[in-house]
Amino acid sequence: MPSAHPMLDIADLEGSNRNKSFISKIDICMLRQKAQDYFLGKGVKKLNCAQSIMAAIDPENASNEVLLNEFAKYGGGRAPEGWCGPAYVASLMFVKKEVIEKIYTERVGSVKCAEIRKNGKMPCEVCVELGVELIEESIESK
Repeated sequence: MPSAHPMLDIADLEGSNRNKSFISKIDICMLRQKAQDYFLGKGVKKLNCAQSIMAAIDPENASNEVLLNEFAKYGGGRAPEGWCGPAYVASLMFVKKEVIEKIYTERVGSVKCAEIRKNGKMPCEVCVELGVELIEESIESK
């Protein structure tokens, strides 16, 4: 389903390198902290796990209600296939789904939010960090 955001067609982003040049302009060192700040509401509007990563990538996203509403659907285990929101956002940003599935399964037992929560290995805050870490590693390897 295409995004309501005119500049962001989620179907086009999934598994692509479309955002590489945009993302590489970000101060990667600060990306994790920004995502955590949005997720925890530290000095900024509190957002869900998926929204936090999008807001950290571009601060304009944090005030874009259309984009925030689009990504609100992906928090709390509501991403397609029950995926963890940060894992799903990483897949949209150009991290291959197979890589995400492998890393999440190795580190937390699953890529699915409900299973991650059930096994208690990783709180949502750490899932946000892992999603950002995957995006950072993908940017750095390009």
